[in-house]
Amino acid sequence: MQRFRSGPLLAIKLEAGEDLMSSLVQLAKEEKVEAGFVTSGIGMLRGSRVGYFIGDRYDERTYEGPHELLSLQGSIATRSGEPHIHLHGALANRSHDVVGGHLFEATVHVVCEMLVTVFEGKSFKRTDSGPVLKLLDLMPDSG
Repeated sequence: MQRFRSGPLLAIKLEAGEDLMSSLVQLAKEEKVEAGFVTSGIGMLRGSRVGYFIGDRYDERTYEGPHELLSLQGSIATRSGEPHIHLHGALANRSHDVVGGHLFEATVHVVCEMLVTVFEGKSFKRTDSGPVLKLLDLMPDSG
């Protein structure tokens, strides 16, 4: 992983074989990010597990082959004192078919370039909302 920080902005580059989620968790720990948003991401991924929320669970599908990462957004918060990453992505295959949704896991196939905006001195929390959803709380200390 390569990274460059300028104030609240973190530019990140992941290379082939790196795990997207664990890399972002590692980044959050090392950079002490407890409140942030993944504002953009492009590249190519493989082994992408994507879900669509259907009320009580996610309908999940795994896309093994390489897919272009067209768009990536999400948030970084904490849950039980650990970084919690929530991502949504859009992926395109060789036939230019696009799939997307909640991104549970993925491995970088060639490269993944991301921008994260960090809110210094702030902590967002993920709270349980039923057995599946973990909702973002932007103001956990406001009572």
